Amino acid sequence: GEDIKLDVKCKKRNVKPSWDYDAHVALDQKDYDCRIYAFSSMTEKIVTFMGWCGKKEFWDQAEIVKRGDKDNRGFAERRDSGKIKYSQLRKMSDFIKITKSSKWEAK
Repeated sequence: GEDIKLDVKCKKRNVKPSWDYDAHVALDQKDYDCRIYAFSSMTEKIVTFMGWCGKKEFWDQAEIVKRGDKDNRGFAERRDSGKIKYSQLRKMSDFIKITKSSKWEAK
């Protein structure tokens, strides 16, 4: 089979995750060797996978933000990053189906 490098991003939260929240990748990680990003949120001891996308797909859609910028809820960005809404990600169920099939294509 083909080796696919996956970068899993996880945010610790004090509240339940929402599809309106953002998936971030730090700009200094943009050149890391991976093809897929998977995004999750952790509350207490529960990890919820929110979705995934191809690396190129993420950076083609991402809004670039700088550390200290305020988002639409008034939270300051912690790092220079690219971000998209969780609602823009592909479903984890699709990821499982694709990885089980013989056809693999991540943009």
